[in-house]
Amino acid sequence: MAITNSAELITAVENWIGDTSIAARVSEFITLGEAWIWRNLRVRAIEEMVDLRLEAAQAGGTATGTANAILVAISGFGAPALGDVVTFTAALTNTGSVTLNVQSGGAVALNKNDGTVALEANDIIGGHDYRAYYDGTRWVLTPRGAVPLPSRCRAIRHLIIDRDPTRPLDYMTPESFWSRHMSDDTGIPQAYTIMSDFLIFGPATDSRLIGRALYYRRPTAIATAVPRLFTENPDLYLYAALLHAAPYLEDDPRAVTWAAMLKQIIEDMKAEDDMDRFTAAPARAFGNVANLRGI
Repeated sequence: MAITNSAELITAVENWIGDTSIAARVSEFITLGEAWIWRNLRVRAIEEMVDLRLEAAQAGGTATGTANAILVAISGFGAPALGDVVTFTAALTNTGSVTLNVQSGGAVALNKNDGTVALEANDIIGGHDYRAYYDGTRWVLTPRGAVPLPSRCRAIRHLIIDRDPTRPLDYMTPESFWSRHMSDDTGIPQAYTIMSDFLIFGPATDSRLIGRALYYRRPTAIATAVPRLFTENPDLYLYAALLHAAPYLEDDPRAVTWAAMLKQIIEDMKAEDDMDRFTAAPARAFGNVANLRGI
């Protein structure tokens, strides 16, 4: 039987376990197996490239309006667009969810974390300064120099500023980043760190720039859509589900085989990735790269 979608995977797990009494639990085994895959696998099949719009912050001064319906005046500001950044000083402390209206562009939700979480009481304190990034749908409170992480990001593999010449950015641990005050100044970003749901650049950008991130993106759950990772590796999902069925089945001797098979599949996938990334062609040492550019 082919294994090409969620329903066929459920049937396959049932067939391999050989116990029809566990049919109602199979979706749980698959969900647990997917969670394990997302935590442990980093291969090309889940890589994705995304552009990050970096904008200089526009200062809005002290906000008006109410505690939960904030108004910010910035001359010439129209309807908010993806990547817009505004700063403001809160006049009041919020008591619940908040909207932000910049220069009569319309009241839009002002959220936190990944942008889907509404503000709670005291997330904004009167007299404190705040920065909001527009993600195309809503405003998101962010640290200075930050943009929200790409959707379903598991890890950043490579990050550049797309300009001439292209500038790769160095990763710094949060402790090193903040101890060196990397985002205190403005300019062309040279490094970044990750905190919570944000990429934080240092220095904070002082102009319109495009960042380009290559990152590992968590696949969609197979119950929702069929991801490329599943299409290319149905055995990965099958054995991950079987292994996570083992505790429910209680001392099933097949668990050792399922674990060994899952481990081998992961090793094979990583070896295949290595072959793709590092071919048999010999590496070349270029010495002074500036000479190659005719500098």
